[in-house]
Amino acid sequence: MITIVIPTVHPDEAAETARLAELTAGHTCKTVIVHDAKGDGFSRTVNRGWMLSEGDTMILNDDIEWFSYNWLDTLQRALYDDESYGIVGPSGKSSTKPMCYGWAGQGGLEIVDHLPFWCVLVKRDVVDQIGYLDEAFIHYGSDNYYCKMAAKAGYKTVWVRDVFLKHTHHGSGLIFEWKEHDDLVWASKKRLLR
Repeated sequence: MITIVIPTVHPDEAAETARLAELTAGHTCKTVIVHDAKGDGFSRTVNRGWMLSEGDTMILNDDIEWFSYNWLDTLQRALYDDESYGIVGPSGKSSTKPMCYGWAGQGGLEIVDHLPFWCVLVKRDVVDQIGYLDEAFIHYGSDNYYCKMAAKAGYKTVWVRDVFLKHTHHGSGLIFEWKEHDDLVWASKKRLLR
């Protein structure tokens, strides 16, 4: 069983994303929608949902408008293609390289430095070993740091080009105070990755 965790400030939008995700998943899953009504930010909101998860966890933004058929099944098969794989994610609108060059109809797997957590499937073994997102980060950088910690623990992060999702990429926009805070956190955490 895969648990899909959808952090959101827009519960109606998240419910529609959940409906589409489950309809096209091609895999048994349950969905947990976590409403960030207090403005806690991405990391805390995701973690609240992640703690309710059983097995592997899909973290999915609420702004996905289109899913390729069997998208979750394809990601799950890729996750177990190699025992060293710990985190996988699809193509879709992203500013992160090389995923920003992805398009529908591509194929194959590529080991990457990190994936943006608008859509990632994380193996339960990774969570058992390194835990959840670091809540020192409010919103920006917790995904990058998590991928680095997974790599330090021996897990690879993999871009699954076979899966394409239409991600509208509006998210929370840029909240300057959060970005400034998280940049300082990231600078302090880099030394822990050596």
